Amino acid sequence: MKRETKRTIVEVRCPFFNRNASGTAITLLLTVAFCLAAANAGVAWQRKSSSTGDMPTPNNGKEQTCCLILDIDKDGVDDFVVGERTQTPSVVWYKYNGKGWDKFVIDDTRKNPEAGGDYCDIDRDGDLDILLKPYNHKTPRIDILLNGGGNIAGSGGEKPNGRFSLTARI
Repeated sequence: MKRETKRTIVEVRCPFFNRNASGTAITLLLTVAFCLAAANAGVAWQRKSSSTGDMPTPNNGKEQTCCLILDIDKDGVDDFVVGERTQTPSVVWYKYNGKGWDKFVIDDTRKNPEAGGDYCDIDRDGDLDILLKPYNHKTPRIDILLNGGGNIAGSGGEKPNGRFSLTARI
C-alpha cells in the first residue's frame, strides 16, 4: 500500500529573481547603471551664480518664479530669461558675452510671472517670443512679449533697443 504524503510548496515571488522576470530586471538594472555611468563620464560641473558675482542679479526681489532657456537673438548661443514676481524689473534676459553674462531688461513693469512660461515664434517673423502667465490664479490673462529683433543697446541692465514689447494681454 502506497502512502501519499502532502507536500506544501512555498513559492516566494520576487520580480528580480523569479524565472520569468529575472532576465528583464537584470537587463533593466544594467541599462540604468550603464546610462548613469555614460552620463557622468567626462562631465565636470562648475557653479556660476549671481550670489558669487559671476553674473548680475535679476533684481532685488526674493521670488524668481520662472526661467526659460532660448536663443533670443539667434546667435547660436542659448540665452536665459528670468521672471520675478515681487519686484521690478519682472523679466530679464541674460546673454553670454564670451566671458560672462550681460543682463538686459525685457519688461520693467510688475508681471507676477508663474513658475514656468514658454516661448515660440508667435508672430511668425523668425524670432522667438515669450509667453507668461501671471502667478495669481485670479488673474485671467497671458502676457505675450513679442521679440521685435532690433539692436542690443548695451549691457548692465539697459533695455534692448526695441527688442521686446508687451503686445497682448489675453
